[in-house]
Amino acid sequence: MSDDHRYDSFVAIGDSFTEGVSDTHPDGGYRGWADVLAARLAETRPGLRYANLASAHVFDDPRLWADDRIHLNGDGHRRIAEAVDEAIGLAPHFDWQAPLPPMGHATWADQRLADARWARNHLLPWVGRRLAGRSSGDGLAPKRPSLTPLHSDSEDIKGTR
Repeated sequence: MSDDHRYDSFVAIGDSFTEGVSDTHPDGGYRGWADVLAARLAETRPGLRYANLASAHVFDDPRLWADDRIHLNGDGHRRIAEAVDEAIGLAPHFDWQAPLPPMGHATWADQRLADARWARNHLLPWVGRRLAGRSSGDGLAPKRPSLTPLHSDSEDIKGTR
């Protein structure tokens, strides 16, 4: 296979899967799929710039996640985008690592009620879709199906800063 593409940088964004939890280095750190891929890319691309944002624990805060506990919410997406901006050398718009204000303490009962609500609204429907061989994305069209120029005033990215 020919190497017709030139990659000078690689930024990985993800969760424990990307971070490599359970695949430990001798030094005790984790090695995920992104680290393996980056090492392979670096073999043929000297000077490859690599950032792995999966271990950015600022994203452990539940207030950055949507109600489904799988997807980021608006603030989470803005922080990820800012982290990538920083990783590739763009000027910062804000400090994506800034801590959120202190979170109120929920009682044990409130936490269990939230867990039950999540299971009813998100987990059980997900299990049902899997058993039926469906995905929540079935039938959805891609947001940007063609590689076209993007303008900063484009409707699909307005309000992202």
